[in-house]
Amino acid sequence: QTPEQKNANSERQSTDSPVAEGQAAEVQRTENRGNRTVLIVLIVLAIVLATLLTHLIVDFSRLRSTLADEAFDNARTQALSAAEGVDLSLIKATAIAQGIADDLESGALAYDDVEARLRAALGANSHLDGLTVAFAPFAYSPEQRLYRAYVYRGPDEKITGQVGDPGFDYTRPAGDDPVAPQTGWYADRLDQGPSWGEPFQDEDSGKSLIQYGLPFYRLDPESGERVAAGVVTQDYSLEEARALVETLDLGAT
Repeated sequence: QTPEQKNANSERQSTDSPVAEGQAAEVQRTENRGNRTVLIVLIVLAIVLATLLTHLIVDFSRLRSTLADEAFDNARTQALSAAEGVDLSLIKATAIAQGIADDLESGALAYDDVEARLRAALGANSHLDGLTVAFAPFAYSPEQRLYRAYVYRGPDEKITGQVGDPGFDYTRPAGDDPVAPQTGWYADRLDQGPSWGEPFQDEDSGKSLIQYGLPFYRLDPESGERVAAGVVTQDYSLEEARALVETLDLGAT
C-alpha cells in the first residue's frame, strides 16, 4: 500500500473504534438492567411467598386450635351428659329401694305382699337386676327366725324369685372366708345406713353390678321403740352405664 492508503485505513479504524465500544457498552448496560430487574422480581416474589406462607401457618395454627377447642368442648358436653344420665339412673334406683323401705315401715306394704312388690318394681325398671328384702330375726314372723324375699333377673332375663329361709344366716358378721356366704350386704347396711357397695360381677349372669341398700324399721310392740326390722337392697346393672359411655364420640386421644 502507498503511504496515503495506509493513512486512510488508519483513519477509518480510529473512526470505527469509538462507535463499536459505545455499542458494546450500551449492550452491557442493557444486560445489567435486565439482570437487576430479574433479581428485583425474584426478591419480590420471595417476599410475597414468605408472607403468604406466614399467613398460612398462622391460619392453620388458629384453625387447629379452634378445632381442638371444639373437640374438647364436644367431649366435655357428651361426658357431662353421660354422667347426668347415669346419675339420674342411680337417683331413680335409690328412690325405688327407699320407697319399699318406707312402705314397709309405715305398713303400706304388708309383709306378705313383699314378693309381688319386688317383682313389679323389677319388671318396670330394666336397669335393676335384683331386689331383696331381708328381715331381721323373727321380724317377719315370731315362728320363723329368718325370712328373705329375693327377686332377680336370670341369664335369660326372666324374673325369678327365692322366698323364705335362704338356707344360710345372713345376719352373721362378714368374714374373710371366700367360700362362706357373703353377709356384708346385710350387716353393713344396718351399721352404716343407706349406702352403695363395691361393684362386683355376678357369677351366674356375668353382669357387672353395684348394690345399694338401706335398713327399714318397725315399732317394737313391747318397748314402743323404733328397731331395725331388716334391710332392703337392690342390684343396679352397670351395663347401661357402660353402654352409655361406649356411645360417646370423644375423638382421638
